[in-house]
Amino acid sequence: MRINHTVATAMSIAMLAFTFIACETDKAKAQEIGLERGNWIKQQQLYAIENGKFGNFTQIKYTAPAEGNFTYSSEIKNGGVYWIAKNKEDLGKCPAGSQWILLIKNPDETKVEAVLPENKSCQELTSNFTKN
Repeated sequence: MRINHTVATAMSIAMLAFTFIACETDKAKAQEIGLERGNWIKQQQLYAIENGKFGNFTQIKYTAPAEGNFTYSSEIKNGGVYWIAKNKEDLGKCPAGSQWILLIKNPDETKVEAVLPENKSCQELTSNFTKN
């Protein structure tokens, strides 16, 4: 009986460790979005200062990682510029295709609006995304 209890305890510990490691791996993958967020904002704001308007990825010299965990796109519309990141695969309970969005409304402003996915698991992975 004691052996079964020991085995069950060991299995429980192993499952907790696996869950923790998987969660940390998902968080590590999601860190990419924070780095790219910062790169895009800096390059977009610099371009806007120099040209008085927003630019696309090529114009602002932003290169999104081809081999990363997310796909990136940008769109200039209604006077503002949007940056959209989508995860390529599930990150734990954060489903693939979830969107993180940045918006700069005016080339003369430095304010950046950030929109997280509605899914709470996605939000937890990128809790600093909305901070300027």
